[in-house]
Amino acid sequence: MSVLVDILLENKRDPEQEISIYFFENCNMSCAFCWQDHASRHGLDTVREKLSSVEAYFQEESRSSVTLSMMGGELFSDNIFDDQLLEDYKFVTAGIQALSVKYNKKTTVIWVTNLVTSRLDKIRELLQYGRSTGLTVSLSTSYDFRGRFNLNQFLTFKKNVDLIWDEIGTFSLTMTKTNCEYFLNKTDRYFDYLYNKGAYFYFDYYMPDESAEYQCPSDSLLYSVFQKGIREYPRIDPWASWINNNKNTASCRSSKMINSDNSRSNCGALVIAQNEQATTKIYEIKLHNRSNSNIEHHFLDKYNCITCEFVERCSFGCFMQHASTRYTEELDDCVYRKTFQFIDNEKALHQVT
Repeated sequence: MSVLVDILLENKRDPEQEISIYFFENCNMSCAFCWQDHASRHGLDTVREKLSSVEAYFQEESRSSVTLSMMGGELFSDNIFDDQLLEDYKFVTAGIQALSVKYNKKTTVIWVTNLVTSRLDKIRELLQYGRSTGLTVSLSTSYDFRGRFNLNQFLTFKKNVDLIWDEIGTFSLTMTKTNCEYFLNKTDRYFDYLYNKGAYFYFDYYMPDESAEYQCPSDSLLYSVFQKGIREYPRIDPWASWINNNKNTASCRSSKMINSDNSRSNCGALVIAQNEQATTKIYEIKLHNRSNSNIEHHFLDKYNCITCEFVERCSFGCFMQHASTRYTEELDDCVYRKTFQFIDNEKALHQVT
């Protein structure tokens, strides 16, 4: 069975490898579901050094396409984003392009920002510089119903979204328990405004950490979100892909991390780094620093994915969430299998009516 699972996983891999660079954790916000130390200045003076880890990953990576997610903290916070840091970001950008040529990689660079900043001119300068090197470059931002903005931050965010709309490739929203409950029970006029304007939204999975007792949704809560999303917001991923595609890659891209201390790891190591003792209580299996294999196998074995009729269409969700002791299962079947049954029933209903 283990060999079959490995074959299935390999067939479900995204053809594009994702590498996330956490330059530092310093941030001008304090989102309720974020695991970072927002006051830390560690890594701010070693931005350029991250290129050595980028090269190490490029040397190992067999896939020809790579997406680099450039992250903080907040990269463009007013209290740190000065001319020197802009030059550091440009240096890293030029280095990534040189490494892409050296290792024959097609590279996309995504600068991830909360858009609570007054430095849009510098952001545009950085994006234009990236494109001048030959890289594909864009911005990604986040909008959450709960646990993100105070009023002044929200007003700045809205203003900046309008001013730099043409550069934003993705709006992500984290499916915490509070965000899911708000989505089901409230109407958010700004969210509807963004959706109707054509924003690309991705409802991302919450990765359980020490706040998981309060933040982790149950499978039945996710199922309700998926149902409402499919009926009322069908352009939002991941369910847009479930509706429209006969075959989908795994939503978990087995992301490789470069951390603020320039160490390399996988996503599980981010949780381990906070509190290794607490991690053993949050997760029912052991997490490893450089491999997700055990949590991937745990998921596919637990839900018997190999025999599922929807396995080609399914993107599996967050393996770490499903390995968490804080993830409550209230449904009588896998949440994704039930969702595909719901999608097919909806399609049949609309064909009849």
